[in-house]
Amino acid sequence: MESHDSNPLHWNGVRGAWRRALRAASGVRLSAPRVPPGLGAGIVACTLAAAIIAADTHGAPAVTSAPDAAGQSAPQSLLVPDTALGVPVRRDGYGVSIRQPLAHWPVSALTPVRDGFGPRTAPCDGCSTMHAGVDFDAGDGAPVRAIAAGTVLGNSPNQSALGTHVSIRHVIDGRILVSVYGHLRAGSTRFRPGDTVDSGDQIGLVGNTGRSTGPHLHLEIRLNGVTPIDPLVWLRTEAG
Repeated sequence: MESHDSNPLHWNGVRGAWRRALRAASGVRLSAPRVPPGLGAGIVACTLAAAIIAADTHGAPAVTSAPDAAGQSAPQSLLVPDTALGVPVRRDGYGVSIRQPLAHWPVSALTPVRDGFGPRTAPCDGCSTMHAGVDFDAGDGAPVRAIAAGTVLGNSPNQSALGTHVSIRHVIDGRILVSVYGHLRAGSTRFRPGDTVDSGDQIGLVGNTGRSTGPHLHLEIRLNGVTPIDPLVWLRTEAG
């Protein structure tokens, strides 16, 4: 008498059921080898299916099939990485450039302004009623930095209304500007005329030299080295 295990139709049904289960579990088309019918065939099919499901884990090969040159089904494997987003991606030659600020604030951009640019009441004997710069209340000894790259024109000791001060010539967008840093601490500057500085280089410390009502930085910006312009307007445009 012939058992059900030796029935080819029964084997084909088992194999078809396994195929449908594996297809639903792994999402790929699986190919199982044709084996002789019988009880051993069922065991082989179950073992093969279990091995394929166990292998189809994170980053492991998933078995699929595709026709070869002769039109016969040939096994293939596909390796899917665990973290696709963690793999470096080679991109095309296009890029995005962000315009870097041309200038640097001489002190922190959050520094309070003691006195602005323009007409004012003279704050002390001998002080001007037309303020040609802006006064930053950065605190005694705070670092003072060059607003842009340029060439040092002068480094004057405490012998004028601006006290110890440094002036720097810049060429920005084809225009000549001169920046002046006044009331610096005596002896805090190290540059000489002709020296070059980069944007953000420290040029001295906030002091109280010259005609001053307290430690602060007086900054002037002169267009073409002559005409004073509002430093705050310029800095907010060029230094952000």
